[in-house]
Amino acid sequence: MTRFFIFDTGVRNAAANLLADERLIQAAGPALFEHRVGTELAHRAGYRGRGHALSFWRTVSGAEVDFVWEEPDEDVPIQVKWTTRPRREDGRHVERFLDVYPTRARCGLVVCRWERPRR
Repeated sequence: MTRFFIFDTGVRNAAANLLADERLIQAAGPALFEHRVGTELAHRAGYRGRGHALSFWRTVSGAEVDFVWEEPDEDVPIQVKWTTRPRREDGRHVERFLDVYPTRARCGLVVCRWERPRR
């Protein structure tokens, strides 16, 4: 299934006649956060040029990684979570991707609202 992202979440909200206030964040925060990460990655892939792309990954059994950053020699699975307190479980599908593609993917990311980078 194809996923679509509009180039800017502000334009998305205006087109849907949604006010940017606390109610919107409470109702759609996780989706908006994932959308923002996805558009940023897509723009960066475009800047990098040939051999760089963005996709997502889903298995028949339901394992899903939100984004796969594709470079000529490596893929990086990226899971987006709204949480401010990530748990190991939040990266379980990233780990599954790494297990399935050990020669293409050496590391993965969980992007969340944590106050500082963590391993």
